[in-house]
Amino acid sequence: MAFRTGIGLRPVCGASVFPLLATGHIGPRLFSTKRRIAVCLRSLWVAVAFRVMTTRLLVLMLIIAAGCTSAEPLMLPGFDTTTISIDDREMVVAVADTPKTRSQGLMGVTELGGLDGMLFVFEADSESGFWMRDTLIPLDIAFFAFDRIFVDKLTMVPCTTDDCPFYNATGPYRYAIEAPEGDLGFVTEASTLRIDS
Repeated sequence: MAFRTGIGLRPVCGASVFPLLATGHIGPRLFSTKRRIAVCLRSLWVAVAFRVMTTRLLVLMLIIAAGCTSAEPLMLPGFDTTTISIDDREMVVAVADTPKTRSQGLMGVTELGGLDGMLFVFEADSESGFWMRDTLIPLDIAFFAFDRIFVDKLTMVPCTTDDCPFYNATGPYRYAIEAPEGDLGFVTEASTLRIDS
């Protein structure tokens, strides 16, 4: 008789052991049979334990795989996404182009889930400042004018109090891109913005 151990089929117990085990007729002269039964039961226990452990591991791996991000960026609820380019660097960003989405921004977000940042679009030139109230990750922000020419770049730090500072560009802007701190390090005064339709 053979048992599947999870590694492969291999004989563990002899077929003659089980009738003796079932009837309970194991005399003193069958010490080697008793030993064989003990080894058999121990092997059976190991095989069952191994099967349970591998099943649990497989379930855990499936749960982890389901939670992993795919090649597609994760959508932030309430935001569309688009692709932009700053110089030759492409970025996939969430779009904040309404008063509601601009007000929400990246507040409460700890993981961008495959997105590179957020693009703020204004209908007219703006000189409004940005603040970091309830924003949990440090951000870089780059400002661009209506003709998509660089205006300014700042680094903003998280703030959980009511008196958070405002971050203002040095001039009017039409677009602003927020990204995790350091991700806009390549942006210079000569940078230009392109927004894919």
